[in-house]
Amino acid sequence: MDNELKTNAKTLSQGEQFQIRKSIVRLHQQGKKPAEIAIILDVSGRHAESTIKKYKEQGFAGIKLRKRGRRSGDKRSLTPEQKREIRRVILDKHPEQLRLKGCMWTRKNIAEYIERKYGIKMPLSTLGYYLERWGFSIQRPSKRAYKQNPEQIDQWLKETYPAVKEQAVRENAEIYWGDETGAQNTADYLRGYAPAGVTPHYSG
Repeated sequence: MDNELKTNAKTLSQGEQFQIRKSIVRLHQQGKKPAEIAIILDVSGRHAESTIKKYKEQGFAGIKLRKRGRRSGDKRSLTPEQKREIRRVILDKHPEQLRLKGCMWTRKNIAEYIERKYGIKMPLSTLGYYLERWGFSIQRPSKRAYKQNPEQIDQWLKETYPAVKEQAVRENAEIYWGDETGAQNTADYLRGYAPAGVTPHYSG
């Protein structure tokens, strides 16, 4: 599970803070609860609730920030070329292929890739805003056995199992199913970013 710390909004530029607030409002309008928004954008639940309240009272004018001078150390933005490259890498590669930790794309290892590749330290909350704009969402993956053979599965479904079923009918027998899967309600599920509507998978 993505156990990343919340980014301190005070370290972000005004533009980044405003974009995150707009993302909070957009997700709220899509029916997301403050707790869900906090996870998606890596902000505190209190910040999500406060932003939604200000928007309801004053509209976008209520979530705009007052102008201030540029602070030393403000984070740089990604160029269009860098954004395209990062999207391509997330779609085409797995983290371990790039010697990053974990088998799923989390904000933490995407930020590590950006820093390693471009020398830019990207705040996790800003990265969450980028991913949301690019159409990525955080999802639980489907697990696929790495030794799985699609041809053998198809043969078993079309030939082997029908024969077993017919034999059970002839012998008036019952077929019982079992596997080696174990589950618990306290399981810590892996989650990672993928295009919305496309469930990621990893081999196990």
